[in-house]
Amino acid sequence: NQPVFAVQGHVEPTTSTVTVNGVRMSVTSRGDFFLNFTLSDGLNVLLVAAQDQAHNEIMLIRTITFDRYSPFLVVESPVDRLLTTNTFTDVIGRTERDARVTVNGYPAFVNPLDGTFILPNVQLDDLFDQTENLLVIRATDKAGNQAYANRTVVVDTTAPSIDLELDPAVAERIARGEPVSVTTLDVRGSTDTLDAKFEIAGQEIPLSGISFSRTIVLSEGVNVIPIRA
Repeated sequence: NQPVFAVQGHVEPTTSTVTVNGVRMSVTSRGDFFLNFTLSDGLNVLLVAAQDQAHNEIMLIRTITFDRYSPFLVVESPVDRLLTTNTFTDVIGRTERDARVTVNGYPAFVNPLDGTFILPNVQLDDLFDQTENLLVIRATDKAGNQAYANRTVVVDTTAPSIDLELDPAVAERIARGEPVSVTTLDVRGSTDTLDAKFEIAGQEIPLSGISFSRTIVLSEGVNVIPIRA
């Protein structure tokens, strides 16, 4: 991927001329020659010819492909800022067929037919509530050009809390398993996260900050009130 290539070699010291694509090079007394050759994009063909004083000639051909462009890189999964309860994720995408792909330094499998790649079961950290994991995906082609893509995956395996704040007298009777004489119950309390979704007795309840509340009309007998966060 470098635009200038160092052409160097050795011939018999008695050689009279050495040319590269018709450009004459100087030859040292020991027969060494050197040339900084400027490459064109794509395939370059170098014709290296040497001729001695008796006009005997030899020619060598070398081909050099100059590629200065980064490979294309498309990451299809995971999406950036993915929020998940899983501690493993598959990294899937597409790149050039002959490129190498790594995810945080670990090599992915690249299909040589279509350039699709996958690295399954990349382990994610879950150190605290909503742990952010940075995945650095790098594609490197044969010329050494690189392309990068970053994905952040947020792992949250901790359920939100439910802290009930019932009327103390009613709460005490409920805790002892005793009946209550009220006909309504104000089910209220708080949680520890702003993005929790609450259901009280099957009805979704919007949060006010981190607080929730719903008044339940009690029936005669046992009332079961499920609270889900």
